Amino acid sequence: MSQVRFSVNEAEASIQAHIDAEIFELPALWLRERCQDEAHLDQITQQRLFDPHQLEDEISLLKVEKQSDMQYQLTFSDGYSGYYDFTEFFADFDSYDGAPTPTPWMSDTDKQDFYVDYDDLSSDSGMLEALETFLTKGALIVTNVPNKPDAVLDVATQFGQVRETNFGKYFEVYTRPNSNDLAYRSVPLGTSYG
Repeated sequence: MSQVRFSVNEAEASIQAHIDAEIFELPALWLRERCQDEAHLDQITQQRLFDPHQLEDEISLLKVEKQSDMQYQLTFSDGYSGYYDFTEFFADFDSYDGAPTPTPWMSDTDKQDFYVDYDDLSSDSGMLEALETFLTKGALIVTNVPNKPDAVLDVATQFGQVRETNFGKYFEVYTRPNSNDLAYRSVPLGTSYG
């Protein structure tokens, strides 16, 4: 974890994060989104009780008052004023999350590095290798997936939750003569007509 400390300038109503050798001014909008009072943050789940997208884009920090060590009252231009425990910010500055380091694709990248066999996903070591490939390369190609309608769900549910749409959990694209929807026509879907 990076070493983080905060400095506060009450006269200028500014807060800076010192991360290793770098210094960052904490934006007022970022701070306002992280209000910690019961009216805006569920105290058990620590989830927001408001939509941060509804905050003003040009919000500013008007006042910073120290209450105790690492605890301040912040007042913003939208009229909000609340108490903040700065120790709650530490997790936001943890750059190490245990994930492997992403590797950019280059012209000489071995394309075979993207492939994993469907049967390998059934073992812990195979799944771990597949996840590492996905996290480092940003893509994964699963080969030898069974030829059955919902096989894509077998793969997808191993990597996350599948969201159901009005078409169901998956949508099988095939051609249908004289269809009234391009999804069923034999024209390329990526083509723009206009």
